[in-house]
Amino acid sequence: MAKLPLDGIRIVDLGGVWAGTFATVLLADLGAEVLKVENQYVWQPNTRAVPVAHLTKQMTQAGPGWVTGLPHNDPGERPWNYHPMFISLYRNKHSFTVDIRRPDGMKILGQVVAMSDAVLENSAVGTMEKLGVTYDWLRQMKDDIIFLRAPGYGLSGEYMTARTMGAHLEGVMGHQLLRGYKDGDPSMNSGIFAADYIAASQIAFAIMAAIWHRNNTGKGQFIEMAQAENAASMFVQAYMNYTLNGVTQSASLIVQAPTALSLTVAPASVRGGQGATGTVTLTGQAPAGGISVTLVSSSTTAANVPASVTVAAGSTTATFAVGTSVVGAN
Repeated sequence: MAKLPLDGIRIVDLGGVWAGTFATVLLADLGAEVLKVENQYVWQPNTRAVPVAHLTKQMTQAGPGWVTGLPHNDPGERPWNYHPMFISLYRNKHSFTVDIRRPDGMKILGQVVAMSDAVLENSAVGTMEKLGVTYDWLRQMKDDIIFLRAPGYGLSGEYMTARTMGAHLEGVMGHQLLRGYKDGDPSMNSGIFAADYIAASQIAFAIMAAIWHRNNTGKGQFIEMAQAENAASMFVQAYMNYTLNGVTQSASLIVQAPTALSLTVAPASVRGGQGATGTVTLTGQAPAGGISVTLVSSSTTAANVPASVTVAAGSTTATFAVGTSVVGAN
């Protein structure tokens, strides 16, 4: 079997949730040996399971599949081994448990780092510092190590210490508003946040570029990748619109158009007969510009049936002539 591109590369995964974890999925799929560091005494959020380790049978009966979709809706004795997030984000990886809050745990982590090519993490700023996992410490374990950190808002600046997940990040950046509608709040948007996946792809690319650089120069490097700066690529259209046209982009306006409530044909004695009329009644007033209602005929000989009728703006009804049976409208 042909070797994969990253065969022989070992990555130490200190990431969590989506951004860091999906990055190592990509690296593992490309052949890297990914070693996920897990602490048996600390429950890492949104990693092994959501929202708790010991899901109950009742918890699996409702909710989105990525949260409650366990096999046969049964959590079993060890649900953390079968949770959708774990299954989808930890393929092709290995893991080991160690409490790196303890000196002996840090010693074990250092031994693993000494045999590895890169380390990545995407925790809130301050987490790695408290643990003592710094670039200087990693270089003591292996001089040419690659260390990538992907905090939400970078390692400096006003938002440095802000804790964030995808929902918060996109809310702060304004993406939740731009991809929504003026007459709807951000909670109406989908719960899938592109910033996580964009960050993951760039983390994986940055590490591969750093490996290439090390292979050519013998030098490792420290990489800071603020997820907010990285996700700014989602706003390219808005940037261009402002730069070229002076237009500040905002959310789109969605008009909740009324639908056809009923359709009647009169007189009843000549239903479908020549000279009959029909009326479309809407659930509300037609918006500015009116609204077109498509008519559906029950006959293939519908020469005298209009394809549609327009309800004028501000009105709730429209009358039309009909030459054959009309059975519905949409």
